[in-house]
Amino acid sequence: GYASVSMVDLGYLGFEEGVSRQALENLRQAPFWPFDGMNERGVAVGILAVPPTPGLYDPAKPSLDSLSVIRLILDYAGDLDEALALFQSVNIRFGGGPWLHYLISDRNGSAVVEIVANRVSVIRSQQSWQAVTNFLLTDLSEAEADASCWRYQKASDQLESTRGILEAPQAMSLLRDVSQDSTVWSVVYNLSSGDILIALGRDYDRLHAFNLEHPFRKIR
Repeated sequence: GYASVSMVDLGYLGFEEGVSRQALENLRQAPFWPFDGMNERGVAVGILAVPPTPGLYDPAKPSLDSLSVIRLILDYAGDLDEALALFQSVNIRFGGGPWLHYLISDRNGSAVVEIVANRVSVIRSQQSWQAVTNFLLTDLSEAEADASCWRYQKASDQLESTRGILEAPQAMSLLRDVSQDSTVWSVVYNLSSGDILIALGRDYDRLHAFNLEHPFRKIR
């Protein structure tokens, strides 16, 4: 597959209680627990929790859990269209985790993918930016979406005012402004350069910079 980087919450692999032998064994599963990520072709995926709308299952398709589908996209999608085709080729099992929707983007556009009742809803961006938070966008107008969440409204207003053009520090500042007490990390992926900017635990005064070609070498 394509080279990629992704963020993984090690709390789900047993590290909340410290470093145990079992937790270290669980690290082998880390590649299959991506919460967001970017590949070498400039395809990025992120997830957000939303209210559940169960009901979709096609017995003719293989099934993946809600995070493994991110691995599928990062490994094999060369652009947004390929990512959407891969997503629609499988069933998504949410299991005991939250129901999710997905923001998928490449260097030319983006789309939000939602499983709504008995269909996969794809909401393609109609401009050079797209915002998404923790509510379903399917069948909502922009005004209804703004009224649903102040975080969505703030993000979409700023992106609209700049026509979607933000430098990485500006993008991180926007993520800071819409962060919540539960925010574990904020990350900015540059789909052209492969640069990655990360803030952990809402510590926006201490940013970590990496690059896709050298993911283990911290830039600053």
